[in-house]
Amino acid sequence: MKTQHPCDKDIQEYIFDTSNCSSDSIEHINSCEVCKKVSESYLLLSGELKSQPEPVLEFNLTKLVLDRLTLPKKEPIYNYMLSFIIIMSIGITFFTIYIFRDVFNNIFSANITISNYFVVSITILISLFLGLDIYRSYYKKINMLKY
Repeated sequence: MKTQHPCDKDIQEYIFDTSNCSSDSIEHINSCEVCKKVSESYLLLSGELKSQPEPVLEFNLTKLVLDRLTLPKKEPIYNYMLSFIIIMSIGITFFTIYIFRDVFNNIFSANITISNYFVVSITILISLFLGLDIYRSYYKKINMLKY
């Protein structure tokens, strides 16, 4: 027989699962009054915990969790509209230049500054569209981080 008391884990094992408990611990707990009282306390505590009613939450936890999850949202139509407008603008510009190529050729050959203004204005227009797109995607990513 052991002279040293078993630890709480061994006593709990004796109470709840005797088949895994060592024979020395079983022998000691059966003969020791202190260990019997501790084991009875565990039994009483276990019974009291089982008799407690299930906790009821005053709010819908499932709804709160689902609201916090970020679900993939459909892309707003204006994202596609901006791309559509840019593509249509470029298409119309090239179509107009192709149709009136003789007129543009005469204008650009007659005055060099007009052609420079034309190139600069198209460059500024394209830069403006790209800048707006970068600005919009930046704020979209920032809003995703805000949770």
